[in-house]
Amino acid sequence: MNVEELVQRTLAEHATDVAADVDPGRASAARREAHAIRVRRGVGAVAAVAAVTTLAGLAGSGFLRADESPGPADTSGRVVDVAGSFAGRTLITSEETLDGRPLEMTVDATVGSQWLVTCAGVGPEYVVHRTIDGTDEDTAVCGPLEVLGDTMSFRWTAGEPDGTGRLLRLWITRDGEVVEPEGAILAAAAYDLPAPIDSVAGADIQQVEPLDGQDWEYVDAVESPPGVRALTHRFDALDEEALLEITSSGSGQGTVELLVDGTLMTDPSAYSLGSTDLGSRLAAGDAHTVTLRIVGDVPDDARLAIVRRVVGSPEG
Repeated sequence: MNVEELVQRTLAEHATDVAADVDPGRASAARREAHAIRVRRGVGAVAAVAAVTTLAGLAGSGFLRADESPGPADTSGRVVDVAGSFAGRTLITSEETLDGRPLEMTVDATVGSQWLVTCAGVGPEYVVHRTIDGTDEDTAVCGPLEVLGDTMSFRWTAGEPDGTGRLLRLWITRDGEVVEPEGAILAAAAYDLPAPIDSVAGADIQQVEPLDGQDWEYVDAVESPPGVRALTHRFDALDEEALLEITSSGSGQGTVELLVDGTLMTDPSAYSLGSTDLGSRLAAGDAHTVTLRIVGDVPDDARLAIVRRVVGSPEG
């Protein structure tokens, strides 16, 4: 049995343990509303004939850059820094556990929210597991960086409708067994999101997205009609490097490929249908043709979208 099979077995066993506590209506809402955000640091610009490259030295630059006037955050004694606000988001609540102890956090959000999770202090042989209200399972490998949101980031498009909040649970496994490794840190925080400026392919689009210690402002976006395999758009040249925000939606477990000027990008080689990815970039000074393409069967409700961003105001 390989590691992935062990992880899935552990998830299935845990889901059985908590099933009696799960409200079926809220479980269904969790599966419908969660939208994963994949953030990749230090991805180089894509020139007309160049592939995406990873820039060295940026991994430790941090995911969040706190706003100038952060709100109050009671995080005294914490290992992982928690900003009171960043990029227009405001802290709702946060939690941290040490030495691998499981973490629980209840979040009351009346608007859309962004959740950040970190499993730090141990190597990739350890896997962090996440559930929301006992369902919406996800996993990620742990790592050495004590940076909030380095392990997982996901969003909800609306607040909890019945006012009872959502319950996040985190725990760690190794080789399929639940463990509490010495030195492991679990941290989580939830932030209110500002009102979106657009909604494409099932995702609310924010005016600002933080990456590599910089705030990337919205420039423009294109979206496919439902049920098509590919979306292709030629973006005009900009005087500065552009960041791509790739988003998709649709039923099923499909994957999506990204091509820039006819070249298949390989970092990553594919994205999960129903997720958002930040990280790929377009070189300044040239027009670029960008294509998103669904691999395999195309769901009738599938949508694809490409958002372009630049650092600071797009006007200047």
